[in-house]
Amino acid sequence: MDALNRTTLRNITAFSAAALAGMALVVGCGEDEAEFDRGAVIEGMGTGVIMPTVDALHAASQELDTAAQTFCDAPDATTLEAARDAWLAVKAPLKRSESFSFGPARVPRVQMSMNVDKWPGRGENIEAALDTEATIDEAYLTSLDYRDRVYGYPAAGYLLFGAPEGAADTLAAYTDAAYLPEKRCEYLLAVTDHAAGIVAEYHNRWSPEGDGYLTQFVEAGSSDAFPSEQDAFTAVTGTMLFALVQISEMKLGVPLMGNEGAPKPEEVEAPYSNTSVDHALWAFEGVERLYLGTDEAMGLSDYVQFRQAAGNVDQTVRERIAAARSALEALNAPLAETVVNDADAVQAAIDAVDQLNQALSGEVSTLLGINPTTVEGDND
Repeated sequence: MDALNRTTLRNITAFSAAALAGMALVVGCGEDEAEFDRGAVIEGMGTGVIMPTVDALHAASQELDTAAQTFCDAPDATTLEAARDAWLAVKAPLKRSESFSFGPARVPRVQMSMNVDKWPGRGENIEAALDTEATIDEAYLTSLDYRDRVYGYPAAGYLLFGAPEGAADTLAAYTDAAYLPEKRCEYLLAVTDHAAGIVAEYHNRWSPEGDGYLTQFVEAGSSDAFPSEQDAFTAVTGTMLFALVQISEMKLGVPLMGNEGAPKPEEVEAPYSNTSVDHALWAFEGVERLYLGTDEAMGLSDYVQFRQAAGNVDQTVRERIAAARSALEALNAPLAETVVNDADAVQAAIDAVDQLNQALSGEVSTLLGINPTTVEGDND
């Protein structure tokens, strides 16, 4: 995706114009502000949404590594299906984590999009890389150019759902000597093991039992990473907006219009599994959960409701969340066909996501008195 490094987050920078129009919304300052526990919202987002997502990603990455080994030990339809399910179980929390891509997510060693989520996987490059006499291990993988999309979970997606030219199906590639089944398994296991290791380090950086970035976040206002609670709200809001831009511009926009305004279906996120719509929905759910909170934890919505007094900002955001979800769920899979056969539906989803982005970057950011920070992407 060449666009992401160069993407200007147009909906985020629209904040300044919206701010001028919305200054009258800002209420709840002074003594009234002290009546609301902003720390409880931050803690809710951290312990109720962020850490459970990171925990789920960590557990799923280990389970995929095991499922891949089981499949390679006895490749058949049953073990292949189990490995595919394990891969999908990784991708759901991985996509949801795009909504909080700050802190550990910006550390180069564990940056998800650079190390384990460079998409889409390039089958032709992977086939060339596994056709080698060298031992395929982490050292071999990381000697390759990550921009070729030859390792990480998108590469595992190709290896579990795709097939080389001439092969009847994925399973045949692991059972027919013509398709280098031993090397193919060596490659698959190296990919899942390497990715699981990166995820484990990412998890450790967040975990209170590890480097403890979660503690830095939930103790915003008295921590080195977040000297004020406002810093925490700014970080979260900025990455929520970034996740929405990724959905509208990258996951949907490039496949719809990336070929000089014409469809570019080969650029959908998960072409081999035909789950690109699911990937967009999972990423959307990350934003949705941070805003709405959970049954047990507060979300950004709680703070918006307090600040808006008699306004309707929260209701506007909730309506746009519902509209965006509905538009995304209306997309037919596979997305690679939908961008060609039903462009209007894809554009409607893009528009709905952008409307939510505008509400968060405009009314919400103005109401909370924050200026969301632009987040640079690297998924070129």
